[in-house]
Amino acid sequence: QDWLGALSDPESRKTLPIPFEKLSEQLGGWAVGKLHLIGGRSSEHKTTFARACAAHLAAQQISCCYHTAEDSDLDIAGRTLADHSTALDVRALMHGTGPWGRQSIDADTLSRILAETQTSIEGPVGQHMRIIDVPNPRLSYLIGAIKVEAARGCQAYFFDFLQLIRPDGKSRPDNDWWRFCVASLAGLAKQLKIAIVCTSQIEKSGTQASSDDDRLPRADEMPFGAVLRQGAFGCIMVGTRVDGGGRVQLVVEIDKWKSAQNVRVSGRAGHVFEIDPGHDRITER
Repeated sequence: QDWLGALSDPESRKTLPIPFEKLSEQLGGWAVGKLHLIGGRSSEHKTTFARACAAHLAAQQISCCYHTAEDSDLDIAGRTLADHSTALDVRALMHGTGPWGRQSIDADTLSRILAETQTSIEGPVGQHMRIIDVPNPRLSYLIGAIKVEAARGCQAYFFDFLQLIRPDGKSRPDNDWWRFCVASLAGLAKQLKIAIVCTSQIEKSGTQASSDDDRLPRADEMPFGAVLRQGAFGCIMVGTRVDGGGRVQLVVEIDKWKSAQNVRVSGRAGHVFEIDPGHDRITER
C-alpha cells in the first residue's frame, strides 16, 4: 500500500501499519472499520505489545488514542518515553531514581535524558498519541469516548483491557452481555471508520491449563473467549517463553484474522520477539 498517498488521503486507508515487519507481512495491518483483540495472560506483555503498536502509528503521524483502564496515564507515558530513550529506563521512572538505581547521574547522561524526552514529547509520538486513564468504564462511557476521539481525528483506539468494561446497569456481565458489548464496539468501528484494538486478559489462576507457562494461551481461555473471538475481525494471542539461554521472549500467535479481501488467515507458528524490560521494548527476531 502507498502509505504516502494514504497519509494525504486518510479515507483511502484500508489498514493501519503494524510496526513489526514479519507479523505485518502476514496480517497486512490493523483493518480500518474493524475490532481486533490482543489476548494473553496477566503480566505477559500484552500492554507492551499494544502500546508499541499505538506509538508506531503516532510515529507515522496517524492519530491514535491509548485508553488504559488498569494503569495510569503517567505509567503508559513513561513506558513510551523509556521505549524511545537510550538512557531513561522504566525502573527509574517507577521509583524516581537514576537509570542505574540511586547512583548519581553525570552531566552528559542527564543532558541525553532531557534531550530524548523533549524529542519524544515534541515529536510525532507526543503529538499524535493521546493517553486516557479512565478505570473500569461503563460501556456507554467508552462508546462516547471513542466517538469524541474519532471526531478529533483519532484513527485507531486502543483499549486496555476488555474485561474491565462494566455494564450500564447493575447486572453482572454474561455471555449475552459480552456478545452485545463486542457487537457494539465492532459496529462502532465500522460506523466511525476507525480501527479498535482491545487487549483481553486471561487470569493465571483461572485453570491449571491456562497457568501452564510451557505453552502459549488460547483464545478460548479468555473469559467469555468464544463470544469475544467470534465478534472480532482478528485475534492475536501473546505469551512468554524462556529460550535455551534463560532469556524471556515474547511469542505472538495469530488465532484469527481476515485480510482486506476477507480471506481468513490463521497459523500457530509463533512470531518471536526479544524483550527489553528496562525500556518496555520488544524487538522482532
